[in-house]
Amino acid sequence: MTRAATYSEDELREQWTFLDALVDRQAASLRSGTQDPEELDVAAAAPEYDGLLRELDSLRERVASLERERDELRRLLHASERRAEPARQPNEERRPWWRRLSG
Repeated sequence: MTRAATYSEDELREQWTFLDALVDRQAASLRSGTQDPEELDVAAAAPEYDGLLRELDSLRERVASLERERDELRRLLHASERRAEPARQPNEERRPWWRRLSG
């Protein structure tokens, strides 16, 4: 069984003073829009976080652009290779058939 706590009148006044000050701080925080000191840290970090998100979006756009460019360059490379294929054949095969017959 627990015993009821007994406090002196001075102790009770100190507790009430502490609680009043706490309530005043909380009320001031509510009026200013933040409730906890930790929220101030989060609010200060928000612009940095927004900047990081913008940087990520920018990097994603750049990667997508580079991937499109790479795909286009590959397409051009393959087309060039197809056009250059006859030049890769040995000289004998490139000569007209009538010249190959004559020796």
